[in-house]
Amino acid sequence: IDVTIRAVDHVRGVADTRRVELTCLDRDMEDARLAEARAAEEVAAARAAAKNNALRTRRDEIAALLERVGSLREQLTAARRQVAAVISDHDDLDIAEDLAQRVTIARAESRSAAAFVSVTKLGDHAITVDGVDTATTEFALTEGTVVEVDGVVRVAVAPGAESATLAGRLAGAERALAGFLDERGVADVAELRAQVRRRERASDAVDSVRSQLAAVLGDRDEDTLRAELAELTSRIEAQPTTTATVDVEEAERRADAASVRLAGVTQQRAEVQSELRSLDNEHRILDERLVQLRADRDDLQDQHHQLCDDRTDEALDERRVAIVEHIAQAEKAM
Repeated sequence: IDVTIRAVDHVRGVADTRRVELTCLDRDMEDARLAEARAAEEVAAARAAAKNNALRTRRDEIAALLERVGSLREQLTAARRQVAAVISDHDDLDIAEDLAQRVTIARAESRSAAAFVSVTKLGDHAITVDGVDTATTEFALTEGTVVEVDGVVRVAVAPGAESATLAGRLAGAERALAGFLDERGVADVAELRAQVRRRERASDAVDSVRSQLAAVLGDRDEDTLRAELAELTSRIEAQPTTTATVDVEEAERRADAASVRLAGVTQQRAEVQSELRSLDNEHRILDERLVQLRADRDDLQDQHHQLCDDRTDEALDERRVAIVEHIAQAEKAM
């Protein structure tokens, strides 16, 4: 009975210790659950912030791309306007240069066939050539010319038939060139050449800008990009403002650590609770055994008293030995 009592006290002490541990573990589990919940919120905030950042990055990329496309389209419009502003092209320049070459040839032929007239003033009288005062002059006689010495003499000189023909050819070539240049709105071939070069440069710029547009857009459609930009802007504006203290990787690492801690505390609590149930069961069994032992002891004592009253010493000794052996066996069983 004493052994059983000591066993009961021992089991009760261990059980009390385990109950204290269980109370501490309950607090630890609550802290671990709160930590895990905070970590989960941190992960959600980090992921939402990362998603918003990705949306903003994509929006900025598309906005920059469309801004570049808009700039190129403005350049393309300006280059096309410059091309349209010049009505002449390289073919017109070829024609003008051919007409100018004809004028040059006709002038050379006319000069080579014409007589040269040299007028030099020798006295005090004024000299005019075709009404223009002159002291000294020299010219090819390609058309009728009047040389007059004031108050003295007037000389009318006319070219021969061949010179007149060549002069007419020169005049025709000059008229053809002047008429062509007038139609193109320029004063001379040099101005026309400059205009054509500007047109060619503008045309090259058109081709260059088109190539740049193709390179910037690739296989993407500008309208589709604008629609995507509008959608991204709308989604960003609809998202709540989220500020993450850490990035997604760090938040997930903390969440994993919190989950591991909660799992460890949960496992430890389950083990202590299981041990406490075993101790409670053992305590119950010991209490029941103690009650039975005490009942057996009381019964044996009653029998012992009865034997002392009713039997001989020899019989009493035999009964006493049997009782002692029974008690010993009962204690050994405990």
